[in-house]
Amino acid sequence: MQVRAVSARLLQLQSLFGEDSGVDVAAMLIREPQLAGADMKVIARRLLEMRLASGMQGDMLQMIQAQPGLLLHGPSAEDVGHQEDTDEERRRAWEFGLPSDSQQDWSRRLSDLRAYRDCHGDAHVGFRERDVPELIRWAAKQRSDWRSSAMRSDRKEALEALGFEFDEAKAEWMRWYAELATSTDDTMLGSGLSRDLYLYNWCSVQRIAKRSGALAQDRIVLLDAIAFDWTGADALS
Repeated sequence: MQVRAVSARLLQLQSLFGEDSGVDVAAMLIREPQLAGADMKVIARRLLEMRLASGMQGDMLQMIQAQPGLLLHGPSAEDVGHQEDTDEERRRAWEFGLPSDSQQDWSRRLSDLRAYRDCHGDAHVGFRERDVPELIRWAAKQRSDWRSSAMRSDRKEALEALGFEFDEAKAEWMRWYAELATSTDDTMLGSGLSRDLYLYNWCSVQRIAKRSGALAQDRIVLLDAIAFDWTGADALS
């Protein structure tokens, strides 16, 4: 987009929010480049919807600045007809950059997670370089809801059925373990240089953690099950 067009869009956004709002529209445009070419009527309508649903103007503006993509993606037409989530539930979804937390939207994301599991062999979304940002944010909200005991039992059961791990640290560890277990690089289990430096360093950390007594017994058992070589060379030691 040409400089003149970008300048015009910045002025439009500033006018929409108000000059005294304190919103940094330039930073928003950097975070979400699609705002530059989106229909201003759509953006204005979405902003109005969020203002009506939120009783906390300042908090709502902070969420939009952090997640400007919220102005581009509102609830689908199907969701609007029978939206079940409350204003508070919607505000909580916005905190994670999600348009809504309606059952329709949640079910679609669950289908995305199922496809992710079928592709990668596990549901540990959020810890691979090319994971889809929208699915990462959704997974983060599920973990947050679980920690705060705000998760509905039916949703928890559906996620557990896919092997979703609610604990972030465990999910990240299991993501690397799964990659190690399926790796065809023999140096991962023993000494020598590996083609995958990240996984090789992860293996080094496991050896160091075991020697220092910091590695949990259940993780030692899992690594023993795939014949992990605890005496291998450590790039980090």
